[in-house]
Amino acid sequence: MKIIFSIVVLFSTLFFLNGNIGGVHSSEHARGCKIIGHQTVGSPSGQYRAIIFSRDCGTGTSLNTHISILAANEPLADENGNTFIALHESVPVTLRWTDETALQVSGADVKSPEKRNSHTFAIDITYTKA
Repeated sequence: MKIIFSIVVLFSTLFFLNGNIGGVHSSEHARGCKIIGHQTVGSPSGQYRAIIFSRDCGTGTSLNTHISILAANEPLADENGNTFIALHESVPVTLRWTDETALQVSGADVKSPEKRNSHTFAIDITYTKA
């Protein structure tokens, strides 16, 4: 029983340290991925932000492009994009807010994206070739 408790404590400690080193949150998230190359574009009022990013999950990670829309104060989590995902390719997209509830994504001409939402929260999303 003492051995099992020691193993549980060891794994719990390693899991906690994976995302926190010396009490400071590192760029390496608990799932082992890093957010790289992100660009943020705030909405006109500053209430929302749209973020273009890629995820590097180590060896074997292919090129990828994600877009998330978040509240201005919400952190970007170690998760896939909530609005657009193109795995296996880097897509040169640009973002432009046309008003507080409308986002235009240019250059997202992908044949089969894994995700391509037309709405996220109260935001309408339109996609154009360029």
